[in-house]
Amino acid sequence: MSRKDILNELKQIYKNIDGKRNLKNINEKSRLVHDLGMMSVSFVYMLFVIERKFNISMDNVSFSSFNTVKDVIDFIVKNTKYDITKKR
Repeated sequence: MSRKDILNELKQIYKNIDGKRNLKNINEKSRLVHDLGMMSVSFVYMLFVIERKFNISMDNVSFSSFNTVKDVIDFIVKNTKYDITKKR
């Protein structure tokens, strides 16, 4: 799974949180609070879905751990067995 694949998965998760936002504008530089308007409740939901979708534990993760979508992708890559060097 590439970073782009993970980004697309995160876009779908975010679509369930806020179906009104244009997903094309979400990229790795998007800030969770300032650009995407994430609040604590939506953040908890996002963590729950990420745990299930990527089979990783996010028990000790706080809201301040992630500022951007890139931070979330980096965490997923670091805590999964995905080889992002492979092209798909």
